[in-house]
Amino acid sequence: MYRSLCVDPLGPEPNVGIFIEDHKKRADSDPNAPPFDDLRNYAYEGGGSTAGSLSSLASGTDDEQHEYEYLGAWGPRFDKLADMYGPTTEESEEED
Repeated sequence: MYRSLCVDPLGPEPNVGIFIEDHKKRADSDPNAPPFDDLRNYAYEGGGSTAGSLSSLASGTDDEQHEYEYLGAWGPRFDKLADMYGPTTEESEEED
């Protein structure tokens, strides 16, 4: 009579938790392992600084109203976005 044996050719499963913990401990105790802690000192960029102004970042915006009603047609994945950019209650009342 033929009897089938299920033998795992790779052997028993390794304990991944022990493997990870062992490597973590070795990495934590290695003083030459990156990332290295360091202290960053930044120069003061106040008045008279050579750094440019950030005021030009707002120059590309305008104050006119934008239409975002089409966001509601994008489906349920975009409902949150449609709620954020869709018409507010005040805008809806103004249109009526």
